[in-house]
Amino acid sequence: MSGKRLLFLLLDYLCLTRPEWTKKLLLGDEDIYKAPDDPKITFISPDMIPHTGDSLRLFCEAFGGTVDLPDAYNEAVWHKELADGTLIKLPKRLYQEKTLREDGQTFGTYLKFESFQLEDAGTYVCVISKPGVSVQKRVSIRDAAVFYIDPNPFPWKQITIACLIVSTLIMSIIVLNRKYGPKVKALVKDNCYAIEDYDGKTNDVLIAYSAEDTELANGIMLPKLEARSYTCTSRKITCDITRCAAEISQYAESSRRIIVILSPAALNDIWTSAQLYQVLKHFQTINTCKIVYVTVRSFPVSGAEVKNNSGESLRSLMSKINIIQWNVSKDANFWFRLCRELPPKRSKYWVKSKSDGMLA
Repeated sequence: MSGKRLLFLLLDYLCLTRPEWTKKLLLGDEDIYKAPDDPKITFISPDMIPHTGDSLRLFCEAFGGTVDLPDAYNEAVWHKELADGTLIKLPKRLYQEKTLREDGQTFGTYLKFESFQLEDAGTYVCVISKPGVSVQKRVSIRDAAVFYIDPNPFPWKQITIACLIVSTLIMSIIVLNRKYGPKVKALVKDNCYAIEDYDGKTNDVLIAYSAEDTELANGIMLPKLEARSYTCTSRKITCDITRCAAEISQYAESSRRIIVILSPAALNDIWTSAQLYQVLKHFQTINTCKIVYVTVRSFPVSGAEVKNNSGESLRSLMSKINIIQWNVSKDANFWFRLCRELPPKRSKYWVKSKSDGMLA
């Protein structure tokens, strides 16, 4: 066996901390690096979306190993790619800066944009070359104004969510108001409004009723209001209800509120818009105190309505007065709605605390 062949068999390979595709061949004191077949990419910039006027730079780098040929070298050059795939040279205002590391085995190039312009948008290709081999890597640059076709899109999703939230809140407020609104308003009136006990009148409430409504007036309403600390009196209307204002006026001067009970029986079963309009207008002649109407049946406001010479109808008159419908089921909100229209009444604890404070 020849000496050269024996020496070849004794060759040993040692892996260094270089990339796995680099090996060092030890032969005496001489180091020989084996270059890869293709340039190995070590870095390439990601796609970018800058704004006009921004400064930015692209960078590509590769490991190509050593080149022993005197007239050959490794290099990386940036080009711009047209829509048809043609590579063109870059304008002079764009600057390319080359870098070398590891004795020229790792090489790269920066592409610098001092001020990005709209015409700079497009695809840029880094051509990485070593003798006999070249690799292309592409980077896309899109201007932010072009990429976001609508920079201020209509926020349908946010508006839909906001509308749902607002609708839910409105529905909740409506439900809570129907259930607790009368009670809260009555409590606020009783505890916050000025009391009317020192106006020279002896009664808080005067209940005016017809003979047909005696049970409702004296059997239900009068004891209920007296239990709530109201000073009450009641008067039965002995004449035609459409001509009883004079009869009630003499008692109204000593009362802070008048509750008028209206029912079909009190109107001789003539429950029409014209008849109700006449009754309400008749009671409006009493101007010494506030009047609250309690009806046992809904007003007939549907269909054609009779209007007076000034164009006033029953519907428009109802919007100016206080009407509360009696609830046969004895709903508590009826009493809260009624008390809300009556003079404020402080609770016994509140009055006692206030008196103690004044004495102190």
